[in-house]
This record gives sequence, structure tokens and C-alpha cells, in this order.
Amino acid sequence: MPILRPTINWTAPVNAAQYELVVTNTTTGQEVMHLNSLTSTSYAAGADWTQGDYRAKVRAINSDGAPGPWSAARSFTVNVPRPAAPTVTGPAGPTADTTPTITWSAVANAVSYEVIVNNLTTGEKHVIDQTGLTGTSYTPTVALDYAKYRVLVRAVNVTGEAGAWSAADDASQQWRERRERDDEAPTLADPLDAPQAGRMLIDEYVVEEEWVTPPTPVHPARPPAPAPRWPLEPDLSPDGLDALLDDEVASSAPSRSLERPAARRAHEPVLVSSLATASPTPRASSGSGLDAIGVLIRLVVVLIVVVSLALVATLYFGGIIRF
Repeated sequence: MPILRPTINWTAPVNAAQYELVVTNTTTGQEVMHLNSLTSTSYAAGADWTQGDYRAKVRAINSDGAPGPWSAARSFTVNVPRPAAPTVTGPAGPTADTTPTITWSAVANAVSYEVIVNNLTTGEKHVIDQTGLTGTSYTPTVALDYAKYRVLVRAVNVTGEAGAWSAADDASQQWRERRERDDEAPTLADPLDAPQAGRMLIDEYVVEEEWVTPPTPVHPARPPAPAPRWPLEPDLSPDGLDALLDDEVASSAPSRSLERPAARRAHEPVLVSSLATASPTPRASSGSGLDAIGVLIRLVVVLIVVVSLALVATLYFGGIIRF
């Protein structure tokens, strides 16, 4: 290729009979060429050079063999661009051919092509993987299964560098034995809707199950905590002690009546409309005995005081005691 075999040119000075050329690879730092006795003003490489950066210089030699000064060094690069991505042109659309011919466009700087075919239906990769193809077409040697495939092609340059892959081209092959049914849409019974016409081959139907949420169990409400039978602080008043005594007598009886004694009905609340007619039965006071004892004690105290005063007065007036 001309890109890997560069041509170096220079001008012809006066009195030049021949030329000396030196080329150095600046990428590696090595001198790759040193030629003498060149009679023309150009040099064409006869073999491929390694890709990289180079620097060349030349000087003229007269007929007596005396060399002149070196020219200014000239830098250049030997490089092969990567080829562009080809475009897949065939097969165009679905085909019933099990060995379809795959075609693509030619690109610059390509010396060969690589073709890969993947089975999209089964997920199998590299069903076809061919390299070193010098043309722009390939026909499989083994029949393909009826499925959907993806074709990828890329170009390789002279140095073995591969370019970009082509855009994905999905080649779909029909089911040949069912081709007559391709334009017919199957009819589905309720509750499913009928699909659109096309190449839908449905062998069985799945009805979505309906899930029923189980009811949430309802637990009965917990009963409230029982209130204490007696207050925490007992009522020590005469009426409270009397009521306590009545309850103790009632609890020790052989049978309890649902009706409270008449003596306690006076302590129960009544309706407002019957307040005017309510006449509670008076209860005999149990504190009358205590009142009599208190009066007696007060009388004894008064008597003692009177006697004491009389005794003191007698002693004073009798001159027995003096204050």
C-alpha cells in the first residue's frame, strides 16, 4: 500500500552528482535507512514500513565526492487509518432461504472483512463468524434454523486494525411450514382480546389468575378491667360504717336478693321528677348516747372547779395563805 511505502522527494542543488539519505524512526529512536549514491531527487520505499513517526534528511555530493551540508530534517508519519463501518445491504427483510447471502458495502483502507451473525430468538452468539473475507458478500455453507438473526460486519486494514462494526441489521426468517398462516390472526375467546394480524404463532393461552385477599380476622374487644368493690379509702362516717355493716350482713346471707334493702334505698339517686314525692325514712341516730356522756363529763369538770375556788377562798380569808 502506498501509505506504508512512503516516497521521499527533495530539490537538486548546483554541482550535485549524487545524494545521501538518512531516515530515523522517532517513535523507536532507531535509524531505519542510510542510503548513498542516489542519483535521483526522490526515493520510493520498496517494502511496507512500520506505522510510526519518522524524520528524513538528505545532502548532495559533487563529482569529486565532497559532500555538501545536510538539509533541514523533515518529519512525517506512516499510518494506515482505520476503515469506516460498512453498511449491511442484504438480506433485505424476512426470507424463507435458510442460506441467505449476506452483502455489505465496500469501505476505504479495507483489505478484508469480518462477518458475525447472532441468533436473537435463541440467544446463541456467533452462529456465523467469518474473517478474512476479501469480497463484499458471504453465503452460509450450513442451513440456518428458522429464527431472527442479527448481522454485523466490520473492515480490517493492512496492518490488521479493525474498524467499527456496522449498524445492527436484524434479518428475520419466516417459519416456512406456517407461511400460509402468516396473514391470519388467531381468534381468542373471552376474556382475552384478539391479537392484531401478523406472524403471531400462539400454541397455548394463559389466563391470568385472580387473587382474592383473605379477610382480616376481627378479634372481640377485650373486657374492661373490673372496678374495685370497695373504695381504697373506707368511709368511717356513721353512715359509711352502717352501709359497710349492711353489705357484710348481706354477703353472709345464704341467698342474695337482687333487690336492695329498703333501708339503703334512701341513698340511691332518683329521677328529678320524683324528688318532690321522695320521703326517705329517718334513721335513728346512734350518737345520742355519746352526747349524754359528754354533758355528764362537762358537769363534773364544772363541779370540780367550783369546789376548788371555794377551798381557796376559805384558806385566804382565814389567813392561812397569803398572796
